[in-house]
Amino acid sequence: MSLQDLTPELTERVVDFLRLSDICSLRLTSRSLAVKTVQTRLKASFRRKSIELTEEGLRSFVAITGSVSGDLGCLLQDLTLIAPVYNFLTLTTDLEKNGRLVADLTSLHDGFPITPNGGLSREQLRQTRLDLAVLKERLAEQIDFWRRRRDVELLRQAFSNFDAYGASLHVLRIEVVVYTVDTTTPLLPIFGGIEKPIWDSAAHSSHALFASLANCDLPIHSLNLFNTSRMVRCSIPLGELNRIDFASIRLGLSLNHLTELSLRVSDRHVDGRIYKGLQKTTQDNFDGLRSLLRTCPGIQKLDLAHFSRVLVGKEKKQHGRLLRALDESDLRYLHCLTLQGLDLTEHELLTTLQGFGTLRSLSLRYISLKEGSFTPIFDYCTVVSSMERLELDSLSHIVDLGGVFEHRIIRFEPPWVVRSRCYPLYDDEIPEYPDSRASYRRASDTSTDHRIEHQFFHDVLDAPYIRSWDQDMRNRFGPFRGQRGKPSCLQSNVRPEHTWRYYDVGKTRRGP
Repeated sequence: MSLQDLTPELTERVVDFLRLSDICSLRLTSRSLAVKTVQTRLKASFRRKSIELTEEGLRSFVAITGSVSGDLGCLLQDLTLIAPVYNFLTLTTDLEKNGRLVADLTSLHDGFPITPNGGLSREQLRQTRLDLAVLKERLAEQIDFWRRRRDVELLRQAFSNFDAYGASLHVLRIEVVVYTVDTTTPLLPIFGGIEKPIWDSAAHSSHALFASLANCDLPIHSLNLFNTSRMVRCSIPLGELNRIDFASIRLGLSLNHLTELSLRVSDRHVDGRIYKGLQKTTQDNFDGLRSLLRTCPGIQKLDLAHFSRVLVGKEKKQHGRLLRALDESDLRYLHCLTLQGLDLTEHELLTTLQGFGTLRSLSLRYISLKEGSFTPIFDYCTVVSSMERLELDSLSHIVDLGGVFEHRIIRFEPPWVVRSRCYPLYDDEIPEYPDSRASYRRASDTSTDHRIEHQFFHDVLDAPYIRSWDQDMRNRFGPFRGQRGKPSCLQSNVRPEHTWRYYDVGKTRRGP
């Protein structure tokens, strides 16, 4: 009995023992096997994919999507594009440090080479040099890959394959991984060392994504640009959005279907040491964001987070103009809005909320008021408007104490306050100021007093968990201090070894 003579149930049992690449090869042998092998396991492998933006990963992706007859191409619902960053500073530093130790000990022992305690052994030294050479090789390949624009070409081919079958993407997100010790251990950006190559990769991959979408009609319903919980200290500089032609008709065919948009933006792309050009910021810096939002008139859910590259005075912040770009985007169907990491005035925030009469859900996180009070904003959301849900987290007022700006954190009162433990153990709780979170749901009884009462922490709370909370907020929303920064309480929740792997079409496993 041949494999073609097996019943669909037995064929599926056989397929369960095969790798994805072998299943795809099997499907090419005959039409009957191609039909029988499209069962639960194979379908699940194609509904959610993670593709690394390398020539190897994209070639495999295009080959498989182009070899199917359309039945598998239509299954893809959730796609994550991973932009790799190769940072060999750690390995270089280890070799330099080991070399200095060996040189110092050799001079003390009449020229006899000695392996120092705490230094690299001969085998470790060999492996470190090998890993460094491989990382440098991958970086050179990536630069050439970008220069030839092969990433755009291959990604366009893959999108065109899906579009040819009448498919659409429910979720498309783009993220970054960093390789610092070898090419088999991807790390989160928070653990990836210096920021500049991370931000360069984020900017380039964003351009590649939109350039590839501009030449196909693939509908996308949810788009996430570096705004997942894993993308701490990674975002799109606002200036980079200006370089993308969102007004292109071909690009609009894909983005017009968007109902959800989530993105993390930042100030102009700088070297991370000082933002000398901040004073010269012009209105044009927000044209790209405004154009993006206007290309997506059907957005119902928007999550906008801002990452401050450096610490600046309150009079130099441009976040109010960022909200004006949002106001001018004509989002008529917006019902769920999330704002994170912004320094605003009462007037700026209240004007934006009043401009969206369709808004039913609002989340504010790490929002600081430079002028005014949160009381009119809370009253508008709970008493005046028809808002059904309100989530508040780490709100503060900025107080100028003789040129030193201090954030006074709001402390919420019952019954709206959200209680949580201050010390994270083995769960997902993040250390925070006590009573700094509030959650509101509109009750059916309209006679209930909906006003959210609050006060301030007038004294600075100096405790380990408070300092950890403060560092966590800086990691998530800036400004970061120094080239490497401190992961702080994120170490308790997202350790370097907690990395993601892709053993599917988009990733080839290397190493043992």
